[in-house]
Amino acid sequence: MSFLRSMPQASLLDVFRAYPELARPLHEFAHRLLRGPSPFTEGEREVLAAYVSRLNHCAFCEASHTEVAVKYGYDRMVIQQLALDLTHADVAERLKPVFHYVRKLTLAPDQVDQADVMALYEAGWDETAVTHAALVCAYFSFMNRWVDGLGIQADPAVVQIAADMLHKNGYAAVIELLDHTRTPGLPETKHDEEQSISS
Repeated sequence: MSFLRSMPQASLLDVFRAYPELARPLHEFAHRLLRGPSPFTEGEREVLAAYVSRLNHCAFCEASHTEVAVKYGYDRMVIQQLALDLTHADVAERLKPVFHYVRKLTLAPDQVDQADVMALYEAGWDETAVTHAALVCAYFSFMNRWVDGLGIQADPAVVQIAADMLHKNGYAAVIELLDHTRTPGLPETKHDEEQSISS
């Protein structure tokens, strides 16, 4: 389901396929950020993604990235623990300042200060970790608003497909799917028609 008149039953992938010129660079960036070299493991970055999405109340992104985190060995309940009681959540102590920082950056970005970043340094993280944490937070806050702004629902079957795809091939999997934008049997969207008329 979506709020788009031309695609009322659209999934998120349908939206990406309708706007590949926007979706492709976003996922190229996401693949570098979430699967490239980083002070954080791939699983830790997926937990951060799910955590930010929960703070933003984005059901689809929280569900999808929680399932990816599970595939990396995390307990499904850890996202709820982080949201409800970060101090006692079952994550490494070294990660807790990162989650505190990301929480504040998500909910009160104008209140983030030097002390928040110093807490990461004191836990052993470097400037690259601070930068990556900020970017994961920013990227998923952006995606949460795209998803919720279009009314994309957290269908359990779609969530599992997305989780399998992201765990197996990373965000490059979305880029590969965009190479097949016009799927046989899939009707053109209004956006496709408008582009055809203008070209």
